[in-house]
Amino acid sequence: MSRDETPSQHRSSRRTLRQRRRDGQGQRRRKIQALAAGGLVLGVGASATLAAWTDEEMTTGQFTTGEFALEANTLGKDWESTETIHFENTALAPGHSVYAPVVLRLSPDTTVDGDITVSGLGDTEGLNTALRFRAVTVDPVTDATDMTCTEGTFDSYDTYVFGENGEYVSMSGAADASTTQHLQVGEGETVAYCFEVQLDPEATNETQNLTADYSWTFHAQSVTP
Repeated sequence: MSRDETPSQHRSSRRTLRQRRRDGQGQRRRKIQALAAGGLVLGVGASATLAAWTDEEMTTGQFTTGEFALEANTLGKDWESTETIHFENTALAPGHSVYAPVVLRLSPDTTVDGDITVSGLGDTEGLNTALRFRAVTVDPVTDATDMTCTEGTFDSYDTYVFGENGEYVSMSGAADASTTQHLQVGEGETVAYCFEVQLDPEATNETQNLTADYSWTFHAQSVTP
């Protein structure tokens, strides 16, 4: 307390000083709070600007299937999907044989190789019970007119599809080939067969003046490269 201050003035000065201190401390606290709040605001603003940019690209694939078809040739004419085997127009007698060629290829539009198997089917009664057959594959040919199919063919080739040398398969009921043939893509590739049909040498008199039908089916299955 100064000499000129009264006790009352001194107490008032002290209260004023304390108030100023409190006011200063309050101002500092408000500044700190304001800075803290500002920092929070800046933090929120900074996280809001961190969103990632994105983009997409799409690609599309297109797929096409190929083709698989088998064609037959028995007369050297047009290649067909269905053909009749043409044997000699000869009346059979016991032990007599007739011969016919069959040439197969994959169609020009076919895009994959194929495996070929053969099955046969005929009646189980009548003349079929006295008929029998065998078949071999021979060297590839251009068409049926380019092929020799006779008794001598079976002496020259031993690649039997049905039967064996000197043995035949009955034409009564069903029969399945013993081998499989392979055909490559392209109309230049062929598989050639020679078929022989024979009336059993022991055929009875009851087989006279009869007719019979028999079907051979060539099954083609595509081969995955």
